[in-house]
Amino acid sequence: MNDPKFYILTFDARGVSLPALTRYLQDSNAIVGYWNYIPLVYCVKSYHDCHDLAVKISAFMGDSNFVLMEINKNNIDGRLPQRAWEWFYQESSPPTGLGSLAAALSSTQLGSILGARAPQNRT
Repeated sequence: MNDPKFYILTFDARGVSLPALTRYLQDSNAIVGYWNYIPLVYCVKSYHDCHDLAVKISAFMGDSNFVLMEINKNNIDGRLPQRAWEWFYQESSPPTGLGSLAAALSSTQLGSILGARAPQNRT
């Protein structure tokens, strides 16, 4: 499998269901991981191309404008917490679709349930 791509998503919040968008980012098989250190800006990791991911995300945007752009992780800069930068370089596991369940359980608990290692990239 190819490496996942990184995208930046930003949008006008009017008409956007932030709880529904967050739940989608946590639970969708299309999303490997994401972070949201800046209000209304999400960095998203996915194996899907930009157009396919934009179509999926548009369901949560209502009539609001949004933009989704691919990020070149080898050419990024700015001021963020160290853990935000480290996220770009973490090894990615394919999405499992467990989302918030995986986040709620420890690796040991999830591993014993699945008989496998818990995904490490969901935030």
